[in-house]
Amino acid sequence: MSGEEILLLSEENKFAFSSDLKKISLNVSETNELNSLYNGYFMFGNSRQTIGFFGGTGNDVIDLYLSPELTRGYMKAESDGSTKFIGFSIDDEEIVRVKKENLARLEALNQENSLPIFTFDNHWITSNNFNLPLEITKKTYDCLSVGVGITEQDETWGYTLSKRNVEISDDTIIEFSGNIEGEITSVLQSPSDGKIHANIELTAENWTISSIFKDIYNDVQETVSISYVLTDSQGKKYTDTVNNYSLHYLELPSDLADGVYTLKLTIPTSPSKSLTLEKEFTIGESANPGDGDSTDSGNGGSTGGETTNPGTGSGNSSGGSSGGNSNQGNQLPQVPVTKVNEADIDTQLDNTAKSEVEINAEVVTETAPNVNVEVSKQALDKLAKSEKNFVINSGEVAITVPSKVLKAISNSATDTIDFKVGLVKNTEILGDGKALSDAYEFTISIGEDAKFSSFEQPIAISLPVEPSEVMDADKVAAYYINEKTNELEFVISKYENGVVTFKTIHFSRFVVVEDHKSFNDVAKNHWAKHFIDSLASKNIVNGKTAYSFAPNDTITRAEFASILARVLNLPTVAYEGEFTDVPKSMTWAVAEIEAANQAGIVLGNNGKFMPNEEITRQQMATMIVRALEYADPSIVENVKNKVRFADAKNVHNYAKEAVTIVSGLGIVEGRMMNGKRLFAPEENATRAEAAKMLYNMLDQLAK
Repeated sequence: MSGEEILLLSEENKFAFSSDLKKISLNVSETNELNSLYNGYFMFGNSRQTIGFFGGTGNDVIDLYLSPELTRGYMKAESDGSTKFIGFSIDDEEIVRVKKENLARLEALNQENSLPIFTFDNHWITSNNFNLPLEITKKTYDCLSVGVGITEQDETWGYTLSKRNVEISDDTIIEFSGNIEGEITSVLQSPSDGKIHANIELTAENWTISSIFKDIYNDVQETVSISYVLTDSQGKKYTDTVNNYSLHYLELPSDLADGVYTLKLTIPTSPSKSLTLEKEFTIGESANPGDGDSTDSGNGGSTGGETTNPGTGSGNSSGGSSGGNSNQGNQLPQVPVTKVNEADIDTQLDNTAKSEVEINAEVVTETAPNVNVEVSKQALDKLAKSEKNFVINSGEVAITVPSKVLKAISNSATDTIDFKVGLVKNTEILGDGKALSDAYEFTISIGEDAKFSSFEQPIAISLPVEPSEVMDADKVAAYYINEKTNELEFVISKYENGVVTFKTIHFSRFVVVEDHKSFNDVAKNHWAKHFIDSLASKNIVNGKTAYSFAPNDTITRAEFASILARVLNLPTVAYEGEFTDVPKSMTWAVAEIEAANQAGIVLGNNGKFMPNEEITRQQMATMIVRALEYADPSIVENVKNKVRFADAKNVHNYAKEAVTIVSGLGIVEGRMMNGKRLFAPEENATRAEAAKMLYNMLDQLAK
């Protein structure tokens, strides 16, 4: 439904509506004891669109018109003075049936005393009138977030508790004592902007503490301030107090001179208690690998009567910047070799119901950080001829080698082949993100001092991640650790159920990281905020500045080609002058443009690329399809157009097939104007539109 059909727009009437709204109907005729519905709000990703409405249960149906990007929502209901939260998904135009039997009681207790609940799913319930138990929808919550209060010295302080993958199938009680433990997990300096972040983890009863409010009954809800003292090696001190809504990180001064520092920070946790945490770290090239997370001295120390255990928190050990004075890359002695039983391989090859041959190897652990899987040349030759994939499982770490790669290894090997999985100790993870996994190194040895490290077809790798450590699954990704620069390079990957899976055409070191980036000019309810924040957090797209993305600005051909080259990790070579209008002096993009040309993603016209021209939507569709064909040709096979565009005749012949494919895959949905769906092939794409298309493209590649 068009927004214009609801309210006629004019020069005098400045209201703006989406050109494509979808309708949902709330059927409240079966709410039983629910007295009223009110103040609904609807979410997409981390952004929210609030729609206020009021309807008693005497109204059978309440119609709402929503932005098409909104995919799930919540509403409030009141019954006998208590508040209930009702959640639902929004797949398309539908009727949402609200029934009391779909709700479960949620209560927070402190030594059998009920605690007030002041937020649910990061939404403030109501001021000065907080409820004890809540009624919430029965389902599995990706991240259940609940704010609870504890009263001390006539003040009720609030604590936002969150936990991943929480199933609510019946009445649930949250036990919360208010005893908070913590750790400074790392202190890292970003190589891009020089900012220094201290990453903090606060926990209580297996819940993550993301924010603390001084007095939730105050008219102005105020979060606690973090006070810190930085002491350099000469004893000089820097002090400051910062008020952060989130307690997960603290930004430190970026103008610190190179050297060793001790960070001591104090976080109030109640009217009478504070938590004091301490960590030593190093700034500058003189830093030994691991200095950012090298000391346990004072970790978890506290004042004011509250104690914490040293080293509590996530325990990401070698996943982040972890301790020790050994050289970077040093590993503990190898565990005994796991030799593949050839008879076992023969048995699995004879099983026609299986498309893979699986081997369960030793589990990679801190005490046994290396696993060798030894396969004889004869056994590998059998595998290569079978057309079956070869899967190596080391606990939750898994490697899937396709048959085409097995054939290439078989042709190159002259002796026993070793598949190796190892933890890389003392690896410093650069940037602002938080390492969610250990750093792993994978190698294939095909003879003495000979390695097979590049593959014609991608090898799939799965790495374990602790679900409770994940704050936003859409900002979790695998990264290749560049051994020359130690910088992280994005790898197309997918997080699901505690595992990150990715594909790679080369072996090296990899780690899973979650980062959080956003821009001041992309509002919480902006239709593209979810896509922009996700891509920015994975270093796929950058803003015009550190704080602005300019979502409505157009994007050039050079900018889009460069992004595609980075996403696909296209190999770059020395300047060859492929296009006469892309000179060597165009350093920010020339290598990526030439790499995209060599991969067949950009072709240009008569030896020119027109790098500074604004890219059209049909040009973007064409580049995306070529990128998909380069990465995985099977994705674009036999794709049919799902959408009939009213302006399909305006699509140029060179782009017709590409438009069909991006539409069929759901990468591009088109624009609604006057009740018609248009592709608008010759219109220039905005930076926000480019972000959504790239996000959807990556979703296809990560499957």
